[in-house]
Amino acid sequence: MLLVLFQQIMVDDELRRSYFTRVFLPVTTQLEAYFQARMDKGIYRQTNARMVARATLGAFVMNFVVPTILGERSMSGPERKRLAGELVDFLIGGLVPRPASAGITAPEPREGSKP
Repeated sequence: MLLVLFQQIMVDDELRRSYFTRVFLPVTTQLEAYFQARMDKGIYRQTNARMVARATLGAFVMNFVVPTILGERSMSGPERKRLAGELVDFLIGGLVPRPASAGITAPEPREGSKP
């Protein structure tokens, strides 16, 4: 069903606008408010909450929706949970190395790269 919907969205301008207005815009708005509230409380560093919301939604779509559209094998519940955890870890923690006390050490920089 999802495949048929997205195929139609690609060719029908009115359906595309309607879908993005009814689905993606509200989700993006809610995510933006979520991130902004946490930035205001100092939980997350100050940055562009709208960009973070769009990046988060894009990561979800590219990792969960697009594979379905392309007909890739469905992930099992544990696989989906693991991938969701990795996305959350990446989006919240970013690429900043974790302290060695957490048991995870950052790789050594490659020769010629800047820290």
